[in-house]
Formats: sequence, structure tokens, C-alpha cells
Amino acid sequence: MKNKSFINRLGIFLGGVFATKISAYTFDYLLYPFAIYHLGLKWGFVVMLILSFGINYFLIFLYDKTKVDIFGFEKLKDLKDKTSKDKTSLLAKLASTGYVITFIVLSFYDPFFATLWFRKSTKFDGMTKRDWRILTLSTVIGNLLWAPAVFGALKLINV
Repeated sequence: MKNKSFINRLGIFLGGVFATKISAYTFDYLLYPFAIYHLGLKWGFVVMLILSFGINYFLIFLYDKTKVDIFGFEKLKDLKDKTSKDKTSLLAKLASTGYVITFIVLSFYDPFFATLWFRKSTKFDGMTKRDWRILTLSTVIGNLLWAPAVFGALKLINV
């Protein structure tokens, strides 16, 4: 029975990763270049910022509704909280440094993941004001980095 539980959790994890990757790749590599190409950098950025904010919120909403820690973030946050009480451990020191860098990297990689990682709630009980600020800031950072990258790539290939 324990193996079945592991297989179920693995299936949920892989399904979650697959679903988020498919949506992210479709958004980032198909829709985003299409918008930048047809609307230009300024308006393409604005439209995609709004769309990405909505999609990221929708993904968080689904994540909370399923009440399943698909990516293991909640368990990792619990571990981080436990180790941060022990100021002498190496893990505690690593967890307490680099928040800004981690936030920027996760925001560029996927604002959805950045929001899950940095939000306080671990009970799948919705968004706090702080969570909304994290979602907004991570979405803006991700798009501020991604829009010029896509624009530059389109210019580079002479499109």
C-alpha cells in the first residue's frame, strides 16, 4: 500500500509538472512572440502582462482548490521554517540568504512558482494581501525580463 501511495504522489507530481510546462511553453514560445510581433514591444508587453497575471492567478486558484501539494513547495517551506529556527545549521543559513536573487530567478522562470514559494499560506486557503503583492511583483519582473528577450530574439532572426 505504501508503494501505491508513492506512485500516486509521483503521478500527481509529474502530471502537475507536465501541465504547467505545456501551458508555460505554449504561452512563452507561441503566444508571447505572436503578441510581441503583432503588437510591438510596448503593447505586446502590456497585453501579455495582463494575460500572464490572469493565468498565474488561475493556476494558484486551481492549486488551492485541489488542496494537493503537487510540487512539494509546502513541504519544502515547512522544512525551511523548521531549519530557520536553528540558526547554526547550514540549511538555515542557505535558506536565510539570497531571497531577492531567488525571487528574481523564480519570477523569470515562472511567476506562478515564485508566488507559491514566497507566499505565507501553506493551507491552500487563498491569497493574502501579501500574496497578491508577491504575485503582482513576480509577474511584472517575469514580463520585464521576458518581453525584451522575446523582442530581441525576433529582431535577431529578422522577423
